Amino acid sequence: MLIKIVAPIYSEDGNLTAKKFEEEINRELGFALQPDINISFSCLRAGPTSIECFFDEKAAVPYILEEVVRAEKEKQDAVIINCFGDPGLWAAREIAKIPVVGAGQASLLIASFLGEKVAIVTVVDKVCPLIRRNIRLYHLDSIVTSIRAVQIPVLEIEKKLDYVEDVILKESQAAIEKDGADVIVLGCTGFTKLARKLYTKLSVPVVDPTLAAIKLAEMTVRRGLSQSKRKYPEVCEKERRGFTILANLTGLHG
Repeated sequence: MLIKIVAPIYSEDGNLTAKKFEEEINRELGFALQPDINISFSCLRAGPTSIECFFDEKAAVPYILEEVVRAEKEKQDAVIINCFGDPGLWAAREIAKIPVVGAGQASLLIASFLGEKVAIVTVVDKVCPLIRRNIRLYHLDSIVTSIRAVQIPVLEIEKKLDYVEDVILKESQAAIEKDGADVIVLGCTGFTKLARKLYTKLSVPVVDPTLAAIKLAEMTVRRGLSQSKRKYPEVCEKERRGFTILANLTGLHG
């Protein structure tokens, strides 16, 4: 089974960054991966270096769509948009026939049957409106009790891993004690490296969005399922032509 994970960020050393992500996923999540699953990574050719607000999201979407189209051409079985904000998810499902999984939606859906009061612990305050919009779109307003930000930008996570672990743990415990949360969702795929440690330190289930997305993609592929084209109608020739023009303007094919 071939699963492409798109890291919806731009990096000057894109191939090296993608390789680093790939090694990290296999190291941190290898215990949960079936032996027949082959995971590959890609980054964006251009766009924001992280997604923390609506502007970042809109700037990234054309390049995310290019990676989704490329994944389908590569005969991947599924593609994952590996950002908790699920940038471009709806459009990607329209442009692709293979399953497209958003890490944010996957983690929230799994959390919804692990408990009734879900708290999200994310990076910075300015990403919260984007997350709230998605919660409404997914019809999960009734179970998300709080969104707590640790006030650490995405690009700072790697530099301060021990500190980040401490503040996530603190905010998670506050969500349990003060907000009544019975499930914690890590609201950034950059937290994956810390997920297993947090599992052992908290009294409730902790959902890692990257692992949730991989397992949902795996289940979908094994059952021969993909997104409904009644919900996500196939992109017509006019729209594909528009995407090609946009791709040329933004340098996607240059």
